[in-house]
Amino acid sequence: MLPNVTTVDEHIALHPPATQRLLQGIRVRFAQMLPEATECINYGIPTLKYRKRNIIHYAGYPHHIGIYPGSQVVAELAAELTAFTCAKGTVQLPLTEPFAYDVAERLLQRRLEHFAQTGK
Repeated sequence: MLPNVTTVDEHIALHPPATQRLLQGIRVRFAQMLPEATECINYGIPTLKYRKRNIIHYAGYPHHIGIYPGSQVVAELAAELTAFTCAKGTVQLPLTEPFAYDVAERLLQRRLEHFAQTGK
């Protein structure tokens, strides 16, 4: 379980330097993809909000970074995610080099497409 934090910077600082770099990389890429979003902590982890909606969450752990785009996105992209551990609404990206930034970006892209279609 992760300690309580109130900012994304605090969450990132909890992790070893190598994981911090990966988390910062996700943060930067997500901000580039959705510059209108705001960062916050929801459910104890970094979250991007857009138009008052949680769009995607992410968090660092000892052996992976969890990306939380929602269960519908994970189900829709299941065929593309077979190399990763997935659960309902969650994809675990291992802390390996090269890191799977492309997968994180694809998850956010599909989440944004879903949001554009449904408003949720």
